[in-house]
Amino acid sequence: MSFGALLSPDWFGGVHLHLNYVYNDSRNPVLSLPTAAIETAFPDRFIRDTGGALEIVDVRPINAANEKRSEWNATFSLSRPFDPRSGDRRGGQKAYTGRYYIVLTQLWRLRNTVQLGTGLPAIDLLNGGTIGATGGRSRHTIEVQAGAYDKGFGFRLEAKWQSGTSTLASTSASSLFFGSLATVNTRFFIDFGATNWLNKSG
Repeated sequence: MSFGALLSPDWFGGVHLHLNYVYNDSRNPVLSLPTAAIETAFPDRFIRDTGGALEIVDVRPINAANEKRSEWNATFSLSRPFDPRSGDRRGGQKAYTGRYYIVLTQLWRLRNTVQLGTGLPAIDLLNGGTIGATGGRSRHTIEVQAGAYDKGFGFRLEAKWQSGTSTLASTSASSLFFGSLATVNTRFFIDFGATNWLNKSG
């Protein structure tokens, strides 16, 4: 189930704002990555010797009882041309040399729980519960994409930030805490066919 709205003001072209709320209740979702929690729900997948040492693990995907997830996200996008070249018109329309754009997306996870088996307690992935090796789910994520292209030259920027996660154990000393993570990637490029370099060299 989802509800969304799209805002696009007429007085400023190229701007869009998309708001969306999602609620999902999945029955028998497919999971992988065996952990201690999964071993409790599916003990027949783990075979140990008489001393307790793990000998065989059946790593085939499993079907959990259910997964419940609710979140809302917002996406702001702007895409506009640069100023038109003076005195240049094509077919009565202004000719532009390039464009620039920016897309900003944020995601807030409000709820994310997994129940591995009937009768077992739900695992809260946003508050220390985990079914993987790197902690639970990040509650907040922000992504930025931006770029520009003009006269054969361009660049692209991609950045992402996500809040920290944790894996809570019976004691704080045994718990794991993962800090927030940010990544930034940039790329510059040249389209020699659209520049004046080749014409000048000729």
